[in-house]
Amino acid sequence: MQARLEDGWEFPEYHEADLINVNDREKLIKEWKNVVKKLLGSGIDDLPALLKIEKPKTEDNLDGGIVAHPGAPGDLGGDDIFTKIDDAHREKAWCAKLLGDGKVSVTARGLLKDLHELAGACSKATHPSIFAFWSSSTDSKARELSKHLWKFVATLVKVNTLINIDMSAKKVLDLQLQRPCKVLEFAEKELAYVRTAIEGTPASPVTAADLAKTLDRLQGKSWLQLLDQAVQLDDRRLFRQEVLKGATGLTLIGLRSVLNLGQAMDASVIRTALNSRVGRMVTPDGKEYEAQWWQAAAPSGPTMHYEYRILPELEPGIEEQLRAFSGQDQGPTYIFTKLGIIGLYVLGFEAVSMNMLPGPDTT
Repeated sequence: MQARLEDGWEFPEYHEADLINVNDREKLIKEWKNVVKKLLGSGIDDLPALLKIEKPKTEDNLDGGIVAHPGAPGDLGGDDIFTKIDDAHREKAWCAKLLGDGKVSVTARGLLKDLHELAGACSKATHPSIFAFWSSSTDSKARELSKHLWKFVATLVKVNTLINIDMSAKKVLDLQLQRPCKVLEFAEKELAYVRTAIEGTPASPVTAADLAKTLDRLQGKSWLQLLDQAVQLDDRRLFRQEVLKGATGLTLIGLRSVLNLGQAMDASVIRTALNSRVGRMVTPDGKEYEAQWWQAAAPSGPTMHYEYRILPELEPGIEEQLRAFSGQDQGPTYIFTKLGIIGLYVLGFEAVSMNMLPGPDTT
């Protein structure tokens, strides 16, 4: 260290109050990287950095203390857009946690605060006060600087790595969110057309699927991918069809409509309708009819008779109320399907046991 100082290398003066200002921070880190490169003879971008976060013990993480490692720059994302976006957000969160905000306070934590304090110590060792200047030899400067410089270099490597990871994650987000943003833009235009045709904002009869939900199981495509496909084709008609595919559940209003119950709100009224009817069906020409049971009369003889009502996903509140009635008073058992398998219909299913002897039923 003494030889390097005698050759003219020195740590730059640093008297900043903190590292909060992002623009100044980037400028300083670039300057420090050049200073370290002159000292070591090579850059720090390829130097390894040991980074870890210890997860606290929580109700969901009973073990606690599990170490999470941020990934390497560019090593982000899986095969699908949602995995890539989730990974990028997680990496950015890890970087923010480890870097901190650069504030200098008793409670502040993070590598930026550490870097700030070490840079100040290195600057002070290299550029002593005017009172200590005349009594500070190169040897004493070298010994004092050695106490802090290598910790500073190690911390700078970590900060540099995290900044690169954060930039890489931002690029992933910018790239992956381009097409979803176009889907949103397309949807907002369609919504504007709808608002001109419908006064007010009527309550929705359906609930929407998650954008990540696979709705086209043959092609394995999510709802977002189906919408994106229509946007890429600039096909409004197809886009509207794909929007409707996302209607995979019924709200209370939607269930009342399917059962033709008008404004009835009480779950017991809905239960009575489900006990006696399958639901209201509409033919392609617009005619309404009530579906018929496959067996008009109850089965005769010593048989076991079972009834089910198969419904799409419902709002949690009404679904829980119906579950409470499920199987009561020899009424039907309610089954709620996922992924819009049956569309938005309410189906009835009956079964009888053909077993004439005691033992397990064969239905």
